[in-house]
Amino acid sequence: MLVKDYKKFLNLSKVINSSFGSEGPENNRFHTQSIKFDLLDDGMIKCRYLMVVNFSSDSMMREMRERYENEARAMITSAIKTVKEKYKEQFPDDDQPKFDLIESSVGHDVEFLTYSMYAGTRKAYYRFGCLIQVE
Repeated sequence: MLVKDYKKFLNLSKVINSSFGSEGPENNRFHTQSIKFDLLDDGMIKCRYLMVVNFSSDSMMREMRERYENEARAMITSAIKTVKEKYKEQFPDDDQPKFDLIESSVGHDVEFLTYSMYAGTRKAYYRFGCLIQVE
């Protein structure tokens, strides 16, 4: 980790921190979804999105993956917008950072939680991860 602009690094860490009782970008209205930002340095943020999904069959899950990905991207976009607003509110005199999702860093997968041939519904974790460049 090489930090070039320490003030920007500290300001970003204050805004996106979701530990130790501060709010962070996570929207607490959704109990089956979670977004976490990890500040790698003053120019890069690691984003992790987790959602609990339900489906009836493997083929349905494969069809729903596009919907899950679109929902993850929408939630991350909303979280970035919240980070921008909080940054502007807390540090109005500083240059406002720009956030760009790096498409080549996107990865997503599904991890089954319950899988039974006798149950009609299956549950799984849908994970979406990416890197966000900060300028």
